[in-house]
Amino acid sequence: MKGSIRKRRMVWLVLAAGTLACGTPQAASAIEPAGKAPLIESMSAGVGREVSVGANINPEGLNTNYEIVLECMGIAPECASGNPRATGVLAGNGGSREVTLDVPSLQAGTYWFSVYASNAAGSVFRRSDILNVPPTPPGACPEGCPTSPGTPYEPEMPEWLSKYLAEQAARTVAEYEAKQRSAQEAAAHEREVAAAQEAARLAAEAAAREAQQEPVVTAPPMQACVVPSLRGEKLAAARKNLAKAHCRLGGVRRPAHDRSALVVASQSARRGKRLPGGAAVAVTLGAAPRRSA
Repeated sequence: MKGSIRKRRMVWLVLAAGTLACGTPQAASAIEPAGKAPLIESMSAGVGREVSVGANINPEGLNTNYEIVLECMGIAPECASGNPRATGVLAGNGGSREVTLDVPSLQAGTYWFSVYASNAAGSVFRRSDILNVPPTPPGACPEGCPTSPGTPYEPEMPEWLSKYLAEQAARTVAEYEAKQRSAQEAAAHEREVAAAQEAARLAAEAAAREAQQEPVVTAPPMQACVVPSLRGEKLAAARKNLAKAHCRLGGVRRPAHDRSALVVASQSARRGKRLPGGAAVAVTLGAAPRRSA
């Protein structure tokens, strides 16, 4: 009878892939990583005199951080010991490897465990099904239970408790997924800001190099207009003299009915006056004076 109870005390559970992979693919960075996001290929758990849970993780060619956490789903006193965990790093130059978390002693209760793996290409999270650690039946294993696998001892669970645990599991997974999405969105935003800053820096450097290679050519300042004397000159000669003096011909007034040869009778600016370069000088034409015999 005692041997039968000892056999019923031991549990070996191999958990199916009833797990969740959470989070969205990370935004592609400017330089793609050499490998891929890690892969949790399988998960397993054994319950006996001690609890051992683990998973097979493939780092997919990149150094990968992992964490295994055993979480209590019940109430005190079975949850008084907290959530045992194990962390580590898998080198990316190997294939799939097994990682484990061993808990020497654990109060009877309801548990599950989760595995998280992350590398430069992405991250993955998986959580096990509910794992029952049964109490030791009265009189069983007075000197310690054997470690060989046996028939699982399944305590009765009320329907309301089973429903409560399922709801709690769904809430926990949803909260974890929300945190993962928030962290990935924040990381993507930081990468976008960094890329914009880098683009602005490169543009500023290119503009500086271009400015050094192509010096700005400025036009020489225009010489001042020193008004020449135009009286007695024909209109064509007056225009040339004004151009030589860095002035220009402005308005021209002519007599209405005089058809004789016309010359400059007066000018708007006196001889020798300094004006800005290119200033206009207006003239009034009149009949040329007659020479006496």
